[in-house]
Amino acid sequence: MDRNLRTIRPVADVFRPYRLWAVVLVSLVAIPVAAQHPEPPVGDTADRPGFADSPILLGRGHIQVESGFTWEREGGGADLTKTSTWPQIELHAGVTPHIEVSMAWDGLVSTVATPPGTNRDERSSGMADVRLGAKFSLVNRPHVSAALIAYGNLPVGNEAFSSHYVDPRARFAWAISVSDRVGLSGTADFGTSREEDGRVHPKPAASMSLGSTVVRTLNGFIGIVAESPAAGSTPNVWSVEGGAVLALGSRTLIDASISRRFAGGPDEWFVGGGIVRRLR
Repeated sequence: MDRNLRTIRPVADVFRPYRLWAVVLVSLVAIPVAAQHPEPPVGDTADRPGFADSPILLGRGHIQVESGFTWEREGGGADLTKTSTWPQIELHAGVTPHIEVSMAWDGLVSTVATPPGTNRDERSSGMADVRLGAKFSLVNRPHVSAALIAYGNLPVGNEAFSSHYVDPRARFAWAISVSDRVGLSGTADFGTSREEDGRVHPKPAASMSLGSTVVRTLNGFIGIVAESPAAGSTPNVWSVEGGAVLALGSRTLIDASISRRFAGGPDEWFVGGGIVRRLR
């Protein structure tokens, strides 16, 4: 990967055109506590860890913050690339019993690679794009949940790490409780992305995972993910993932996860961890 060190734009300059969104989110935080509905467990509404998002919405007036880091190792030998991302902030707010909005920002992305024809590593760092989302409840039963999630990208990141496109995506998320301890969940994505040739291509993806209570408030999961490659629209890039989530009280949880690509592209390892906190 031949990337030069880029100059990082000041954070204030990056977000200045989108101050309206900040006002909207601050207004959501200011919703009176009296307007809140009973909140679902923080583990049920968290979109991390792993590839999939939760189909369960926050109640009206509830606010949730998610944060974490990831480390990725792709390829090997002269083609080895290492990427770290932090702090991966997500802010979720319940607007109505059937609508939740979110804003996500990966933060600082740092990549270390050896360009072709050289024998030394080069580091490239910069700010990521911002993602806006809205989740709409479709099914909310005791043992079955489903939601439609719409995402859009604000291409405000550093030149080397921005997609330079809105990257619209619709995600269908679902979850089924098999028993009090075991559940199935998954997603189906329908989106588009602009590739290096400047053309916009479909980027479908899908995932499925099995989750279970390990002991007390410790839960584990294992799943499989099919994604479209960087150049192409057929979801033939396969990965397996697994992780654990530990609830610390009723409003906080910590997580750790690992993923490995096993088909459809260069060997890749992905490790992450983070925390979720329900503010109210």
